[in-house]
Amino acid sequence: MMDNVSKEIAEFLRRKGGVGLVVSIDKKSGSTFTELVSKVHVSRNTLSTRFDEAVEIQLIREVAHPSDHGNAVRYALTKRGKQVHTVLDDYRMASAYSDLLRARKNIEAGIDFFEEVYEPKSYDPLIDELDDELHI
Repeated sequence: MMDNVSKEIAEFLRRKGGVGLVVSIDKKSGSTFTELVSKVHVSRNTLSTRFDEAVEIQLIREVAHPSDHGNAVRYALTKRGKQVHTVLDDYRMASAYSDLLRARKNIEAGIDFFEEVYEPKSYDPLIDELDDELHI
């Protein structure tokens, strides 16, 4: 049975931009909101809401970075956030999210993403044989 924290994290990851936020934050130095706007495929308002939720459930926190100036706010993964990121890595979610963004970008640019991202593999030996004969 899931505890409340696990339920909150699972609900957060189901929301639009939740996975993208966690997998897109720079693990070493953190990331600013502006940096993540281009990496997470959601509106600025949705991303802002995900930031607030992630801070609330202690997946990310504000940090200072020597290269930042003025009122730039940088966010980094907390210990809990790093644990969630590791689990997402185990399931190759960062890679899948990257593939999704690339496919979305190609679709928006009018490119057929199936040719670039997904090449189906045949599991029927007869079809493989036919493909070989037809040089497909």
